[in-house]
Amino acid sequence: MNKQSVGKLKLFASGIISRYTENKDIFIGLSGEYVSGLKAYPFSINCDSELLFNNEKITSGFPELVAGITDKANLYDSVKITYTDRAGSLIILGDNRNVTAKTDNKAVEFEENKKQSIISPKKANRLLAALDFVTKDGKLKNSHTRKYAQAEHFIELLVPYIEKLPREKEIYIYDLACGKSYLSFFLNYYIIDVMKRRCKIIGLDINEDVIKASNEIKDVLKYHNMEFIEVNILEFEPKTPMDIAISLHACDVATDYAIAAAVNNNAKIVAIAPCCHKEFLTTMENASLEYIFKYGIMKKRFSDILTDVYRAETLERCGYNVTILEFVSPIETPKNLLILADKAKGRKETGVDKIEKTFNVDPILNKLIF
Repeated sequence: MNKQSVGKLKLFASGIISRYTENKDIFIGLSGEYVSGLKAYPFSINCDSELLFNNEKITSGFPELVAGITDKANLYDSVKITYTDRAGSLIILGDNRNVTAKTDNKAVEFEENKKQSIISPKKANRLLAALDFVTKDGKLKNSHTRKYAQAEHFIELLVPYIEKLPREKEIYIYDLACGKSYLSFFLNYYIIDVMKRRCKIIGLDINEDVIKASNEIKDVLKYHNMEFIEVNILEFEPKTPMDIAISLHACDVATDYAIAAAVNNNAKIVAIAPCCHKEFLTTMENASLEYIFKYGIMKKRFSDILTDVYRAETLERCGYNVTILEFVSPIETPKNLLILADKAKGRKETGVDKIEKTFNVDPILNKLIF
């Protein structure tokens, strides 16, 4: 390649380096080939910043490796460089006549098709396989269809809130009491691969085994923008703003821990699907409602409703606009409510005190919030 073309190639390469620097957590790889006559000489850079060329491995910083690739271009007739991350691909083609760059249309097609499915089993097969959600032939396992549906609908209802956040900003999401973290993985995939937004997801749980398993899956998928930490969520001090706090079916008062952690860290958006409720069931009293409480199943259902109303009222008192809705059919799971809240200005007067007085309860949630 002549000097003029190499100069233009370096200009395009600087764009690749900038893209990598801003989005290295979603980098997949760089590949390409030099061509001299009829012979091609392939090269590649992996996620560990290792350049493979001519059976030689060179480890260095990504900018240095890319600079090395462009410096050698003058020794060949042409070059092709393909930079790939989870947002799509950038392809650079250069020869003595010209240097051009184009994006991979597959990324655009994916965006256009997103309405067909939040997490497409066909397009997200690698993710679903790592989570053990699909069979060897790529079909969704019957045993996982309910979890799949829950994640899809949870994300679908959360998306309008995500779209309110500045598009140029990296989104920091905390999964509180993350458990096996499949919701975090689905959400990460959807935000980056479908919405084409930047995000970092931090999963927190006190269970060592689930954190270890989640980190292993993250490594398999090379989702460098994810991190899983073994910690009591009430003791964790985030190093970044908490843009979104999520929690899916954290058992019993762990849901209250998640709400408290979100509020105490000033989360902008809170999306929590509560799980089982025992605290109100064993402590609430109201003589005028004994005709309800004498039937065990009715008392339990009343307790479930009252608990989630108290949680919503607590969020409102802390300055959030709150919506409660069913995010899946009760056939999928009886625990099908989703509490969605976004931060507003100032505290509000709500029914928290009235609930405590009327039912003679002293919920743990009230004690956990600063």
